[in-house]
Amino acid sequence: MNHPSRNGRVAPHELRTMRDAGLVIGMEGAPGAQADGFPKPNGNGGARGGYVNNPGADSWPGYPAEAYLTYGGFDWMTAKLGGVWDSLLAEGKGFWITSNSDSHYNRGDVLTRPAVPGDYYDKVGKYPDPIHSGVPQPLAPYADFHPGEFSRTYVGTTARTHSAVASALRAGRIWVTHGGLVDNLEFAAYGDGQVATYGERIRVRRGSSVTVVIAARLAYRPNGSGSIPKLRRLDLIQGHVTGTASPDVFPPPRPS
Repeated sequence: MNHPSRNGRVAPHELRTMRDAGLVIGMEGAPGAQADGFPKPNGNGGARGGYVNNPGADSWPGYPAEAYLTYGGFDWMTAKLGGVWDSLLAEGKGFWITSNSDSHYNRGDVLTRPAVPGDYYDKVGKYPDPIHSGVPQPLAPYADFHPGEFSRTYVGTTARTHSAVASALRAGRIWVTHGGLVDNLEFAAYGDGQVATYGERIRVRRGSSVTVVIAARLAYRPNGSGSIPKLRRLDLIQGHVTGTASPDVFPPPRPS
């Protein structure tokens, strides 16, 4: 599901229903248009991800104003501690995020689309071929990066096939990054003789100890901007698994 809270049109109960029906397995936790955050005159001076909207007539009324913004380039549903995504996970529902390029018009492109009437696509069935302008286009709508240039979704799979990647996505063997912040990220949880990694579960007796191991391999090669980013902190966020909640509940209810 693309940028779920940009316009607030998908209510939490709809997200749960689509997930339970198998229509979606996750959401675009970090939207494209990350280059929208470049300050003027080198960019739009907007928000990373292009979230600058307000509630509309078809928005779910339960979302706060903060839901229409991004945080560190991530959708509010992802970034909000105890928010919608956390609420789904607290119910024990596997629901995964990706970080996408959403590549429509890329920053610095020299290709432009010829001006056409608003109903051109409906009448012709496609837009005209782009033309070479000879001039890099830094401003709107050129706010996307090329796939993998800035936002990346890493999927743990054993084969380079479409079906293997799709299976890994459904299983939640995913981690995402921006700007090549780390080169690799490994995760494992140990308890009662069991071990689990991304998307997996272990069952432990109440009161048992669980050990979580996270290994980050720091970036050692330049990213798209030519710099090598430095990781400043790494947080582990925990929460209670509470079971099924009311369809529009967030944050997740605390156990009694």
